[in-house]
Amino acid sequence: QDSLIVVIDTDKDEVIDVLEAACPYLDVGTLDDDGNVYFSNWTYSVGPTLLAGHAQACAVRLRDGEDRIDPDWALTFADVTEGREAAALRYVGDGVGLLSVFHDERVDFEKVTEPAALADSANWQFWTVDLKTLSARPVEGVDFHAGGYALSHLDGQSYAMVPTADYSFTNVYRLSPSGSAELLWKTKGWSTELLKLR
Repeated sequence: QDSLIVVIDTDKDEVIDVLEAACPYLDVGTLDDDGNVYFSNWTYSVGPTLLAGHAQACAVRLRDGEDRIDPDWALTFADVTEGREAAALRYVGDGVGLLSVFHDERVDFEKVTEPAALADSANWQFWTVDLKTLSARPVEGVDFHAGGYALSHLDGQSYAMVPTADYSFTNVYRLSPSGSAELLWKTKGWSTELLKLR
């Protein structure tokens, strides 16, 4: 229900510190325009939180050039998503992050037997969060989907790869920090990266 962040000196290939973070399942790292690094959970932490009362999902930050968790910045997702759990904070641009937010009001919990099933159910929606003011709101133009997603940045644009609940197809959206999305294409399978060839 908590996490450790290992700090490595890449010149000497040595571990120089291990930071304790009071957030569960820290699995996603993202870098903003100022060089700050944010760590957050993956979607599988949501099931144990909602079904067994485990720790709520949250994120921590390391400022550019520092090797300690920023004591002046903390984000518990439920505080900004109207009480909902969330996962996979990733930076979009202009001081804005993207969250995958679990809408538990869509779920009959009496029928849920496996916590992991919540991660792959089509009950997640994108929200943007202002990383300075910590205000959040839903993204327009993307329907409910499975919780996991990948994000790539190309030529100053952000592209989200969003799987269907059975991971048989991926919808690819161009995202705006203002909170809108445009569907560009759909492809078979689970896509996790866009690379510019030319």
